[in-house]
Amino acid sequence: MYDIIKSAGVWQPAQGTEKALVATSNGIVNVASTMLTDGTDIKKGQLLLNLTSKGLATDNLNAHIVQAKADFDQAASAYERKKELYESKIVPKSEFEKVESKYVRAKSKYESVALGVSGGRKQIRAPFNGFIKSVHVANGDYVDQGDILITVATEKSKILKSRIAPTSGLTMQNAKYLRYLTETNQRNSSYDSNGEILSISKDVEQDNPLIAVFAEVNEDINVPDGSLTQVQIAMGSGKPTTIVSESALLEDYGNYSVMVQLSGEGFERRPITIGKRNGKNVEVVKGLQVGDMVVTEGAYQVKMASMSGSTPAHGHAH
Repeated sequence: MYDIIKSAGVWQPAQGTEKALVATSNGIVNVASTMLTDGTDIKKGQLLLNLTSKGLATDNLNAHIVQAKADFDQAASAYERKKELYESKIVPKSEFEKVESKYVRAKSKYESVALGVSGGRKQIRAPFNGFIKSVHVANGDYVDQGDILITVATEKSKILKSRIAPTSGLTMQNAKYLRYLTETNQRNSSYDSNGEILSISKDVEQDNPLIAVFAEVNEDINVPDGSLTQVQIAMGSGKPTTIVSESALLEDYGNYSVMVQLSGEGFERRPITIGKRNGKNVEVVKGLQVGDMVVTEGAYQVKMASMSGSTPAHGHAH
């Protein structure tokens, strides 16, 4: 069990999980699907948009490709001739390097212009599995190179930002893991998802005297960015101790107990003294011994059955 700091956190996109797809050439937008709306699921490589310059007097994509291909072919031919002469020591290295540099530039330009072009259209495809976060253009819009077309994202990884008091004693050295609530109200931890606490801010803001803690969560969290969740940060040097699940606790006016199986279907209510809690398990300071069989699901129902005398003292456990 570790010491626990309770707080609230805000879900944020992790680096690399959100990408803005921009126009790689001037042209007219042609939407590939009528279902191109915010929140739509997408697959890696899926065609989202086409950019076409057909009918435009200027900035015609096909004309640019033809010109870039001609320049590349010419530069490649000159490069091959100079390369043979250089290897035969007929021309100096400086002259060959000039031709080589021109060839590299022409090749790069042609590949850039022709990349993703099919049927005279520049294709914009999904870079990964995820969903459409926002659409910035409409069918038929004219866009310039560099304009943002669509923003896509994935839920595979998120950043959880929480704020705690600077006097809490939390450091990167004693921080262990972070617990949070998923969209199904299940309490998971960054440790279970191979995530980690990334950083702890060192300064406080004038209007907010708290420090920020950033943690990476590597699982699908299907909630909008900016959503709040409960957070529990584990810190300190954990020690082996007796624990039971939170669901095993029975509480009466601040007094705690659990249902312990004696034999077969015989149970007794056992008063206990609890210590630390981490939102999932509870430390038992007094009242239980190693090996005790504790009811962790349906403890209240077992308690009521025991009180009514309907639970037999002996029999087979179910």
